[in-house]
Amino acid sequence: MQMKFINTFITKMPVIFFIALLFSGCASKATKPEIVIAENVELSKPVLLPEHLSEYKKALGFMRAKSFGDAHKIFNTLLTIYPKLAGAYVNIAIIFQAESDDEQAQKNYSKALEINPNNVDALIQLAAYSQKQGQFKKVEKYLLTAEAVDKSNQTVQYNLAVLYELYLQQFGEAIDHYENYIALSSDEDVETVKRWVMLLERK
Repeated sequence: MQMKFINTFITKMPVIFFIALLFSGCASKATKPEIVIAENVELSKPVLLPEHLSEYKKALGFMRAKSFGDAHKIFNTLLTIYPKLAGAYVNIAIIFQAESDDEQAQKNYSKALEINPNNVDALIQLAAYSQKQGQFKKVEKYLLTAEAVDKSNQTVQYNLAVLYELYLQQFGEAIDHYENYIALSSDEDVETVKRWVMLLERK
């Protein structure tokens, strides 16, 4: 089965590259990790003053233009004013990814998650890094947490489906998540995914 690679640059706050996970096949136990959603996180998010929100948007513009140094400088300045601005850490992590500094990227995604354990962007990206390290139960926990926060996120649904099919070999779970992805997605690959579901249903 050919898996697509999702690499979408979203311009809303916070910006994030969505990276689909690539898995190799190996069986695992069907026990799901315990998922705990942090309460009252929304209440603790900082509200940016208009001038600071303008600077944040300016930094996003620099990112779109690949002027990463300028963007990084603005995010660092904002963090001195709003140390709990998780979105700034996510964007700094994206900048480090673009510069192929995965160690610093992971540190900043982890920092974002410390501030906001429900940050879907950070959860997706840390799942991707865990996949590269072969830590597939951590991948599952990150993605299931992201799903609990935002079940309508099609990238989360797709990556869970791939995880359950190709690595954990839990085909019923894979089908459920592929079907969720199909219902949510308008991408041109939907018909292909429907055929994958048909093949899985025969197993």
